[in-house]
Amino acid sequence: MILLIDYDNLGKLRRRSLSQIIQILLDQIPQQNYTPTDIELNCRLYGGWLDKRNKYTKLAQNLFTEIKQNFPCEIKIFNHSRKVDAPELATSLACDSGNDFPYTYRARSVPPGIRAKRFPPRRCISKDHCSISEVNIFWNDGKCSNSKCPVGLSETFFRPEQKLVDSMIVVDLIHFATIHKEHVVLVSGDDDMWPGIRYALLSDTSITHLIPKSQTSGKNIYTHLTTNRYYIQKY
Repeated sequence: MILLIDYDNLGKLRRRSLSQIIQILLDQIPQQNYTPTDIELNCRLYGGWLDKRNKYTKLAQNLFTEIKQNFPCEIKIFNHSRKVDAPELATSLACDSGNDFPYTYRARSVPPGIRAKRFPPRRCISKDHCSISEVNIFWNDGKCSNSKCPVGLSETFFRPEQKLVDSMIVVDLIHFATIHKEHVVLVSGDDDMWPGIRYALLSDTSITHLIPKSQTSGKNIYTHLTTNRYYIQKY
């Protein structure tokens, strides 16, 4: 069994240790979804692990430390212990481990076109002395109210973003489905996964799809793309 985990999709689970995260995720899988070949458990973690200098981000470094301290470890699956080797931070494709994709973490500038609402807000309890009015002015004008201050928006706000990650998950999903014929546990609520899920299912791979409840909105519109080897579970 291979666990492909979009780390950014974990939401509140990210507050837990990696061993706890893996245990919680595996606990979501119905017993009938396990096969006799699911003795060995491997895990790949996907995220923006490399910055523009091709150096590991602070989060990646912290995860490396945790992995070194706590893995391999034993995980309980229906009263049976299974060994989980050290999770791998996916910086390359599983089929091409010697070639990393650089710059998967990017601190983008504030997207253009976003404006702050008129101040003070209607429900403000201190309209004459609103503590965030200066922030509002700064955001709308793009510069400090002090004319002598050179600081602008790009030096103050940023939007963290991961690139290439979804594509890497899809390629790895296809790789493990077609080459290794493994039971794939996919942990992601991103719709970009569906072309890979469909291809894997057409290859007769069993896929357990774990989706955060916060990212589910009623009916699954991709039901027509599934087969009897696809299992979905919200966590």
